[in-house]
Amino acid sequence: MNNFQRKLKRRQQKYKNKTSRLQALDRRINKSQSFSRSRRDEILSRKRNLNFNNVCKEPTICNKNEIKNYVRQIIDGCQNEQQFAIGLLKEFTYGPKPYFSDLIFYKVPELLNEILVNKEIAHVVKIDALWMVANFSCSTSLLITKEIIKTGIVPTLLNLLSCNKNDHEIIEITLLALGNLLQDCNDSKNEFLTNGSLDFLLNLYTIDYPAKIYQDITWVLTTLCQGSLCNKLETYSTLIEAFTQLLKEKDRHLLRIACSGLACLGDHKELLSYFCTTNTFEHLLNLLLSNSQLSNKDYKTKQIALFAISQLFKNSNKNSLIIHIFEKYEIIQILSDQIKNSNRPSLIVPDIILVLKRATQGGSKIVQAILSSQILTRIFHILLQQQEELQQQNLKFKSKTLSNLKHIQHELSWMLFRLSSHCGQNQLSSLIDQGTFQIISQLLKEIHDLSILKPTLKTINHFLISEIFPILDFLDETNSLKIIEALTHHQNNKISDLSTDIIDNFFVCHSLVYEKEIEKENTLIEQQQHQQFRSLF
Repeated sequence: MNNFQRKLKRRQQKYKNKTSRLQALDRRINKSQSFSRSRRDEILSRKRNLNFNNVCKEPTICNKNEIKNYVRQIIDGCQNEQQFAIGLLKEFTYGPKPYFSDLIFYKVPELLNEILVNKEIAHVVKIDALWMVANFSCSTSLLITKEIIKTGIVPTLLNLLSCNKNDHEIIEITLLALGNLLQDCNDSKNEFLTNGSLDFLLNLYTIDYPAKIYQDITWVLTTLCQGSLCNKLETYSTLIEAFTQLLKEKDRHLLRIACSGLACLGDHKELLSYFCTTNTFEHLLNLLLSNSQLSNKDYKTKQIALFAISQLFKNSNKNSLIIHIFEKYEIIQILSDQIKNSNRPSLIVPDIILVLKRATQGGSKIVQAILSSQILTRIFHILLQQQEELQQQNLKFKSKTLSNLKHIQHELSWMLFRLSSHCGQNQLSSLIDQGTFQIISQLLKEIHDLSILKPTLKTINHFLISEIFPILDFLDETNSLKIIEALTHHQNNKISDLSTDIIDNFFVCHSLVYEKEIEKENTLIEQQQHQQFRSLF
C-alpha cells in the first residue's frame, strides 16, 4: 500500500467519524436550500456587484491540499475513486461561502468540461460534475461566471441535451446550468441566439417530456430575453411566437414563465411590431378571460399576464399601434369586467392600475376612454373596501391585507398623477366627479411612505396649477392643508419643496378666485347701471 492509498484510507476513515457526519448533514441541508427554486431565484435576482480583484487567487491553507488531491484523483483514479473524489470536491461548491476562486485556481472548471465531453466517464460522475457546473453558474460574481464560460461549457451543455434526450435527470440539471450561464453573460447570450442554438432548444418541445422539463426549457428561453438585445432582432420574433403559443397550454406554471418571458421582451420598444403581428395581445387577454372562477393560486397567473400587458404599454408614447390595439380589443372594458366578476378583486387591482398607468402615455383618446368607463369608480371602491377590512380584521390576517393595501395605494397614487398630467381642463373636472378628492385625502395620510406621498403631492399641485378651483374647498374643508403645511418641514427635500409649492399655488389660486369674483361683481354693477340708464329713455 503506497502513501497515497494510506492517505486516502485515513481520509475515508476520518470522513466517517461523528464530526464529519454532522458536517455532511449541514452540507446536505445547505445543498437542499441552495437548489430549491425559491433560493435559486433569490440568488439570481441579486445584483452581481461583488468585487473579486483576483478570481484565481491562491487557495487557503485549510483546503489547498484537499483540492489538489481530489483533482489528481479524478484525473488518474479508477471509476470508484473518481466518484468518491468528485463527490467530496462538490462539497466545496455548496454552503453560504463556496470556494469558487480556490477551485478555479486549480482549473476545476476545465476539468469538469473534460469530464462532460468524455463519453467513457460513468453516469454518476457526470451527474456530480453537472451539479458542480450548476453551482458555479449560481455564483453572484460575474467574473466567476465568465471563467466558467471561457472553458467552452455552453456548447458542451447543448451537446449533452442532444445526446441524452431520454435521461431526464441530466436534462434538468443541464437546463439549470445553461439558463444561469446565459442569463449572466451577454456575449454568450448573443452567440447562442445567432448560431442556431435557439432552434435546437425549441425542438425540445416536440419530445415527450414531463411538465417539469418543459417548464425548465421555457425558463431558459426567458433568460435569453433579459438584459440588452442582440443585433439580430428577427431572432426575438421567434421567441415571441414561441411564448405566444405556450399561452394556449393548461399548465399553470408554464403559463406564468411564458408571460414572464413576454414581459421581459415587452420592455424593448424595438420589438413592439412583432407583438402586433403574432396576436400576443389577443392571447394574453384570452388568458384573463379563460376562467372567471379561479383559486387563489391561479390569481398569480392573471397578475403576471397583466404585468406582461403593462410592459407592452410601457414604451407606447402615443404609438398609433398601441392606441389601435387598445381600441380594437376594448381593453378597458375587459379590465373593468375583471374587477367586477372577480371573487377577490384586490389581488389583481394593483396590476390593473399598472396597465392603466402605463396606457395613459397613449394620449388623450385612451385617457378619455378611462374617464368614460366605470373602472376608476370600481378601483376607488376596492381601495376603501380594503381599508375597512383592515380595521375589522384580527392581527393574524392584518399583515397580508396591509401589504396588499400598500401595493394598491402605491400604484394608484402614480396612476392618478399620470392620468391628471395627461388630462385637459374638462377631463380634470370629470376626474373629480368620480371621487378623486376622497382618494387623495386617504393617500395623503400615508406621510411615512414617500413612494405614495410624493405622487399624491404632485397630483394636488397639478390640480392647482391647472386652476381647478374645487380643490381649494377640498383642501380647506379637510385636514389636507394642515398636513401639507406640516410637510413643508419634512426632512426629505423633494417632499418639503413640493409642499411649499402647493402652499404657494394654493394662495395664488385663492387670489385668482378673489379677482374673478370682483370682476364678476363689477360686471353685474355695469349691467345694472346700463339697464338703469336705458330705463330713463
